[in-house]
Amino acid sequence: MHDEATYLVALDRALLDANISRTEGRELIGIAADAGISADRMIEIHREYLASLAAEAWSDGELTDAELADLTSATASMGLTLEDLTSALHSAKTSHTQPRESLLQLGDRVVFTGTLNKPRDEWISEIVAKGLASGGISKSTKVVVAADPDSLSGKAAKARSYGIPVISEAAFEKHLASYSATHSARLL
Repeated sequence: MHDEATYLVALDRALLDANISRTEGRELIGIAADAGISADRMIEIHREYLASLAAEAWSDGELTDAELADLTSATASMGLTLEDLTSALHSAKTSHTQPRESLLQLGDRVVFTGTLNKPRDEWISEIVAKGLASGGISKSTKVVVAADPDSLSGKAAKARSYGIPVISEAAFEKHLASYSATHSARLL
């Protein structure tokens, strides 16, 4: 039996790339149904989640075009309106909420699948130099970076069965930049 906490974990994982894929959408609907979450409560959960994303975006005192684009995409993916986004941004700008913890931590395993824009060897060299690991899918894998996050490939399916997020290359670049900014001093 799932509950709201399980739904929030799945929503967080689905929105790592600011977009809910068809596969992720089906998974979320199943979790919500199993947890007995009504449509009205789901909208409330999505608004609360959007508020946390907006607070994270404003945590450094500015909202970049890229952050606004991600928030707009996440808003649409969750079935919310631009009015919901405007309200969340206004509240976030006037409050001092702590940002969420970064997706990546030192030593995390990252798996790449599909034909990516940047060659796989370059990605692996870059992440290893930054203190991350690469390899095959295992339960200790932190994230799978896929050319198509909605992929039905063996790696993506295995990752999903373990509860590992499958995100786009563009989303991974953002998470890696965030990780690099917080960990670069420790690696020098």
